[in-house]
Formats: sequence, structure tokens, C-alpha cells
Amino acid sequence: MTNDVGFRAAKLIGLAAISALITTLNAASLTWTGDLTFAPSWHNARIPVWSNGWLIEPQYDDTTQPLIWLYGHQETRPIPFSIPGARSMILFAWDRGAQGDIGVAGSFTDGEGRGTSFIAWLSPDESQSAVIRTGTYLTRKLSVAPDGTIWTAGAESLPSQDLGVIRHFDHSGTLLASFIPQSTFANRLIPRSPRNRLEASKDRIAWYSPEAGRYVEVSLAGELIADLSVPAPGILNEGYGFAFTVSNEAYLTAISDDVSNLTPNGRVLGVYMLDKIAHAWKPVVQWPIPPHGQWNANIGHLIGADEDKLVFEGKNKINFYAVSK
Repeated sequence: MTNDVGFRAAKLIGLAAISALITTLNAASLTWTGDLTFAPSWHNARIPVWSNGWLIEPQYDDTTQPLIWLYGHQETRPIPFSIPGARSMILFAWDRGAQGDIGVAGSFTDGEGRGTSFIAWLSPDESQSAVIRTGTYLTRKLSVAPDGTIWTAGAESLPSQDLGVIRHFDHSGTLLASFIPQSTFANRLIPRSPRNRLEASKDRIAWYSPEAGRYVEVSLAGELIADLSVPAPGILNEGYGFAFTVSNEAYLTAISDDVSNLTPNGRVLGVYMLDKIAHAWKPVVQWPIPPHGQWNANIGHLIGADEDKLVFEGKNKINFYAVSK
């Protein structure tokens, strides 16, 4: 589930031109296994997410009724989304469940100028939907669990409230559980950062905050599995990609200064795997970032996992990589 401004076009990497310069940093390595072409013709699309066999990408030509585009290996289709009475709308997160249901999170303003945050659920056949107003809870990340329930991450806008940053809802909007109080963060704004990441696997949810250097796992049954201090690699304001595999392994992509002088641009994109025992992101590989104007953009940040494969964003395509250890 992933949405930093400028995250896509400015941070893509030319794989074909620089493949000889890929640096393997430990025993793990990445092997390209295939790609999926998608060529949107509009300008108001958001960052795509790969989830349960589909690429999901909202389009904002109409701010009151965005389209949720689904790209698959055999099919491409748009799903219209609207909220009755909304004058304007912005989406912060989107995901697709294992059964084909769609979840989105955002905020909207009604005809009288009143704003509120919301999460929404759409059935696979689009015949059913529910919009859940979350009020002062500003939902910034969302993931649809295998059982169809909705996990979110965000922050309360009222200083007087201290419910969990991670919250679990059913389709009716009933709050099923809440985890990680907002007061455990030194800065109350951190839980609403767009750099945070939230993903689901078959049996748990993973959340990571680069700014807080905090990694959390929660089982789908509601058990807190891990709450680790894990400092973020790379340059914080350059954005991050994230993937959580079916084997419950977490991976991160981050932009760093090029200390090895591999590229005249002076930056590299690194792929990191979380070592939960050492509480550290261990580097796997690095790709040099070519100078501006020289991108042959086939590889960019992580946008999800396909079972145990990593999915990277590219220009008009996504690429799948297997991890060998």
C-alpha cells in the first residue's frame, strides 16, 4: 500500500543501461522473473500498489468520483468510486483483498464544506459498498486482510484522544481492535506520515514508520507479534518502497548517497531485507540512479509482493523479482 509525492517519476532506475553495475551486498540476490505492462494515458494517476495478483491505481480526472483501475495479466478495468454529497475527495491508500474486494481510505468535503476522514469497502462484483466515516481518526494507510476485514494505520487529530495508530474494522465500520497508542511516539504527527507503510500477508499485518524507526507486526487474530526499533536506511525525504511476502519477510527500498561512486548522479537505490533478530535492515542489492534525463525506467521502488516475489515499479510496466538466499 504505498504514496510519497514525486515518488514515481523522479526515482525510477534504468535497469537495461546499468545492469552491469548492480552491486550485490550480501548472500541474497534478486532474479528477474517477468513483467506486466500497463500504459495509462492520463496525467492524474496515483502511485500503483500490487496486491493479490492485481495492480491497483486510482485516477483523479474527477475529484468527486475517482476511478480505481485494476491491471491484471489478462484484464484491465476501471471501478468508479463516489460518496453521495461529496464536493471534493482525496484518497490516501488503496488495496485489493484475496477475494477481489477493494478497500480505499481518504477524506472528503461535503456541500457545506465539512470535512471528514473515511474508509470504504467495495465488493468484488461492485454490487455492494460501504463508506465508514472515521471522524478524527485520520486514516493514512489501509490493507484488506485475507478474511476481507480492513486494517488501517493513521492518527487522531485531537490531542485529547489516544487510541491505537493501527486499527482493525469490519465491513460495517465496527472497530474490532486497536494497537500501538499514539502517545508512544515522540511526535504525534509521525503516525500520519505518507512515508509509513502497511501491508498484509496471509496471517499478519506489518507496519513500518521510517521516521520513528519502528516496525510492528500484528496477527490477524489480534495478537501483537513484534514491536521493534529499526532505524531506516537511506535519505528520509527521498521516499521508501515496501513489501511484505507470504513468508512474512519484510523488504524496503531506499535512496542513499552513492559512496561507491557507481553513478555520476551520486545516488543509489538499495533493496533491504529486515533482520528481525538484529533489528536492522540488511542490504541485498544496490542500483545506481542515472542522472536526470537519462532514465530508461524499468526499475523503481517496491510496490508490493507477489507471494514471495518482489514487485518493483517501472515506467509503463512492473517487474517481478525472485529472492534467492
